Amino acid sequence: MDDCVPPQIFEARGRAQRAIEPKIRSRTRMRMRRLADSPLPEERAEEARSANVHMFTMHARGIPDLYSSESEAATARNRFLTWQCKLRQRAMRYEAGRPSAGMRPALDDPMRQTTRLRITVLIVPREPAAAAAQFQYIVRMTNDPAERLAKGLQILSGDYFQHASQFSDEMTALFGGGSSIVEHLSRHGRCVLDFREGGVEFHVPCQVANLDSGHPGLLHTYWHNRIFGPDFPGEIRGLSFTPNWGQTEHDTST
Repeated sequence: MDDCVPPQIFEARGRAQRAIEPKIRSRTRMRMRRLADSPLPEERAEEARSANVHMFTMHARGIPDLYSSESEAATARNRFLTWQCKLRQRAMRYEAGRPSAGMRPALDDPMRQTTRLRITVLIVPREPAAAAAQFQYIVRMTNDPAERLAKGLQILSGDYFQHASQFSDEMTALFGGGSSIVEHLSRHGRCVLDFREGGVEFHVPCQVANLDSGHPGLLHTYWHNRIFGPDFPGEIRGLSFTPNWGQTEHDTST
């Protein structure tokens, strides 16, 4: 029967299979990770074993890593930033800027030196110096915290997060100067940020770097955070997290 099928049909089948296999692999990995995050009752042990066998089979067949091509990596990046912009715009409009779960990823480092600590990260605009100057002006124009917050929310709840294309790959976070986590991450240079909220999950491997005192990303993060609270006591340290979109996994199923 197949001898009568034109070669174009086989090519189309191959393309369709290659397109769907990364999605299956991503969802399987996410399912395994969810199972690993909580104790397994006996009735779900078989599900975990089944997922593990499925992943072994996918590897044995030589299926490429998720988002291994340039276009797929770009898709992961665009979906993540679009999702983050929506979360942040909602937080600014309805929660007075309070970070939601999806803005506070669990920190999963390869050396297992942290216990899945949650950190609050910012997405950084392509022109962070301009945004930093705007935030700095708001902070310095008044000593009234309520007025400062109102002015900041007016900007951040408007069109600030309207276009994901205006944001860079970089994410940032602030820590106390004596933080052991900063020392560990700086020394190791990489980690995974595990974002989850409302049935959406992104597992994002990142390169980690220290931010120098005059770095635009650090200034953006510092003045942004000052809008929502008082000055930070003592020394502060900033870290940047640059995603490896080619190794990013995500799942939008509930």
